[in-house]
Amino acid sequence: MRLRTSLRASCALWALPFAIALSLFYYFAANSTAPPNALHFAPAITSAPILPLYAIAYAFAGSLATWESGRLRSAGIWALSPARSRYRVAAHALLPVLGTSWIVLILPTTLALVQYTTFPTLDSLRLLAMAILVCAGHAVLGFAIGMRVSHVIAAPIVAATIWVMVAFSWAVDPPWLRHVSGQYPTDLMFGEVPSLISLTPHILLTWGIAAGVSLLWLPLRSGLARITLGFAIALAGPVGAYEIARDWSYNPPLTVGQAEMACLGESPKVCMPEATASHLPKVRRDVVSVLNGLEAAGINTSPVVITDRVVDGRFSRPSTAKSWRLPLTAAAERGSVRFQTLGAAVRFPCTRPDFAAARPAMLWAAEVTHLSDSYRKWVSQQGEPATDDTAGSWADTQKVVAKTRLLPVEQQAQWFAKIINNACDEKA
Repeated sequence: MRLRTSLRASCALWALPFAIALSLFYYFAANSTAPPNALHFAPAITSAPILPLYAIAYAFAGSLATWESGRLRSAGIWALSPARSRYRVAAHALLPVLGTSWIVLILPTTLALVQYTTFPTLDSLRLLAMAILVCAGHAVLGFAIGMRVSHVIAAPIVAATIWVMVAFSWAVDPPWLRHVSGQYPTDLMFGEVPSLISLTPHILLTWGIAAGVSLLWLPLRSGLARITLGFAIALAGPVGAYEIARDWSYNPPLTVGQAEMACLGESPKVCMPEATASHLPKVRRDVVSVLNGLEAAGINTSPVVITDRVVDGRFSRPSTAKSWRLPLTAAAERGSVRFQTLGAAVRFPCTRPDFAAARPAMLWAAEVTHLSDSYRKWVSQQGEPATDDTAGSWADTQKVVAKTRLLPVEQQAQWFAKIINNACDEKA
């Protein structure tokens, strides 16, 4: 049968309008567009629109394959003399089915890239490639079911079963279940790319079972050998998927820091994503102005590089003495780069300092860098209004700082270091 004739006869052709309609509905009506901080980062843009569509695409693949297989069985195809191998007949029948299920995923991905005027990258197509492979696995399983069960009964049951098992994997424990279901359990943030190991369990589970089932068609004389081999492969896939994902948390392993960066200057070198690099000259001027103010007051922090933390995605990496990680893009939009730099420059020798005890040092650092108003506002946002008529600690802090500012620069720096160290007394 020619491909064109096969397409006209396939149920996939009649299901195609429904697949397109569902895909468009979820894209436009289900708020599945890229997050606002995607910043033209292709992996984040392409991960969001297919997030609610994994289960639907797999349901289409499995149910349509079940129907096509049952139709061939009812037509007596398998009872005819074998002019072609069963694998070739199945592949010919499944091509239209796969095309319909893949449209569910490819269409919103394409729309998202066009909407955000972003070119796809190989990293941005990893999730789509995983879903396409899992679709093929469900199609093979559906085809096998249709060979044994009435397609009129089995096709809707297969569709509902696949959809429920995949779509509800997010709502069940333990966490490893969501890492093998075929539905990638999160959308991506800026700078994040799904690691290859995080995609492997999804493919292993479905294709392990599908490969085991398809091996039952091998032309082996021994039926026992064929069944044993098929069962072993069908078991190895799920077991392998479980072994890989069993210790993962709710978030899958992600590779971060994958956005293209632009850097400016030396000591410190300031780096931001190319998507927001237009802010880079002003950001570096603000950073240097704060560092120079502290250096003039006797505090030398000397970072070598300052990197925008937005590329870290959801897993923020800590700053070190020489390498700082700050939210430069967000700070540039809010006009708070200088205050963020001040917060990074005031470093404590412990992980949980007493910020109330350190308040005089923080206010002093804010005053020498002309950021006292920003610090006052920050303290107010923490629930302790920093106004001149506030009785108690804030007024006392201002008096202490005012008195300290009259001392020589060297003594002010020594006082600052003492306050910072005292804030860490008996702290971890």
